[in-house]
Amino acid sequence: MRQPARIAVIAGILLIPFTPTPLSARISHGPDPFHGGRAGSAAVRDSSSVSEALVPVMPRVVTVRKTGTGKVAETTALPDGPGGSAGPVLAEAARFRSRSVAVLRSTQHNANWMVRLVHRKHGPGVLEILPPPLDPQSVPVVQYGVRAPKQIEAVLAGADIDGDGEDELVVLRRAGKKGDALEFRRIGFDPIYPDICPGMARTQKFPGKIRAAAGIQYDADPEDELAVVTSDGALSIYDVTLTGTVPPNVPCEFTPIPSTPLAPATAVLTLAASDPEFDDSNGRTLSLCGVDMDLNGVEELGGLHRTGNGLQALRIYEPPQAVGGSAILLADDPGFGGTGGKHRALSMSCTR
Repeated sequence: MRQPARIAVIAGILLIPFTPTPLSARISHGPDPFHGGRAGSAAVRDSSSVSEALVPVMPRVVTVRKTGTGKVAETTALPDGPGGSAGPVLAEAARFRSRSVAVLRSTQHNANWMVRLVHRKHGPGVLEILPPPLDPQSVPVVQYGVRAPKQIEAVLAGADIDGDGEDELVVLRRAGKKGDALEFRRIGFDPIYPDICPGMARTQKFPGKIRAAAGIQYDADPEDELAVVTSDGALSIYDVTLTGTVPPNVPCEFTPIPSTPLAPATAVLTLAASDPEFDDSNGRTLSLCGVDMDLNGVEELGGLHRTGNGLQALRIYEPPQAVGGSAILLADDPGFGGTGGKHRALSMSCTR
């Protein structure tokens, strides 16, 4: 049983050994993507010491907004309480070429990467990987791109469904009247040559449309669970089990190419908890993300909602604890978009 979160102030730091390097004392952050992994931490190193401190770093929200001149990706903090605010823009990437964005984390590299889907007027779209805008001076530059099948509608989030500490990319596959499905793609988190692999697993088709989905560390086991909001307004949290032939967990360029392409493995979803009236209570969901608001290793659920009259709200919830339960509001920014000079948000994701 998942234990309810307790919002607390993290006052201590974790000390772990490290090999000294000839560097002056510094905090690792800035324009590169190596800023906060699963633990949400930034490394502080001192060459005269034999210890490295992991300073807790609060998660950030990356939002794609539509402006009068195009799209922009902005980074803000989480809402600071019920009826609160996400605060000012901390960093942004102008001329952003996508409506959807997914932030993925790598615990091996203590890094966050950002994947976007760029639609093109002619030909297939492109999945691009680049650092998220975490620093005011950073200019995220595309590191890698790969063609996307026409069935891929959007990138949604990251989810570590195989428990290796590295997020897989969750993408939405439209199948017209046949229903939607979710596909998972491994990411090569090489700091110099990142890579986006072909689909490793795919869910069965859902009976209706998928509005949003995201990985969430719901019960503190190695694998993430999957939170999904469907067109009936229900929020469902699933355990994910991979069946069939799962591609080997090696860099994409080293994956053997079979003479006959293998079908993706099947991601079997088992319902763990749900809120059947999630959208009825909160407005239409546009995006979800898993976010460890209190830095206890178990995640809360972030949601971007359209609430009526052109307004949008960013909310953080305690997820439902059982099937037929209810998500509990912990914090929100009721004027996150469409009011007070804030442009309309198209999608959002969170660092983890």
